[in-house]
Amino acid sequence: MVKKTFLSVALVMFAFYLSAQTRAGITGGYNLSSPYSYGGKMIGNDVPAPDWGIKSGFQGGLSLEFPLSDRLYLQPSLFFASHGFKDRYEMTGSKKTAQRVFSFYSLQVPVNVQYKLDVGIPEIVFQVAPFIRYNLFGRQRYFIENVSKTLEDEYKKLKFGNNKETDNIQPAFQYGVGAGVGIQVSRLLLMAGYNFGLSELSLRKQASGRNYDVRLKTGDIFVNLTIYFGKYPPLFPEE
Repeated sequence: MVKKTFLSVALVMFAFYLSAQTRAGITGGYNLSSPYSYGGKMIGNDVPAPDWGIKSGFQGGLSLEFPLSDRLYLQPSLFFASHGFKDRYEMTGSKKTAQRVFSFYSLQVPVNVQYKLDVGIPEIVFQVAPFIRYNLFGRQRYFIENVSKTLEDEYKKLKFGNNKETDNIQPAFQYGVGAGVGIQVSRLLLMAGYNFGLSELSLRKQASGRNYDVRLKTGDIFVNLTIYFGKYPPLFPEE
């Protein structure tokens, strides 16, 4: 299922690239992610919810630019990305503060629809994009008052899937929608925006008193830089 999905994406992107008007580029960027919707219990006591922290991450991969009209463009991309969240809470029977850092690593496919507003140099670019994400694997780190603590291997690993008996994060596939605004100067596009996750993650783990059984949705603030290759009009056309 996963291989077929991403193979289909790759074939569609290659079909776009065969067009003489399509430009290919490399995209890289930085993101900040955190939950915006929460349900369940994060620790084994009556504390309703921990203090959420922002998790920094990255995304990078390939992008295509395909013109639909003079000002309207389609930009499908294929990224490898990291995201996640942090939770901070006071330990039961102690005044010490503990924190867990959850890191997820995934393949992400946004399909941006972009409108380029001609205001001179640079152009202003607006975009909206549905996206799908396949979570490959995850890790967890554990801190007590900012000092890293060793976790047993089975607790560090976070396994994605749909098997309730063996997979502690479900589902592997997610989806959402994003929006952004940026500026473009010739072949350079700088874009900032927000990815709003619409699907819910279910996290389940029982180990060493650091138990959790929660459902949450996450969102990402991102900043990306895309460098396109191929022929571009000159930055300052001759009169």
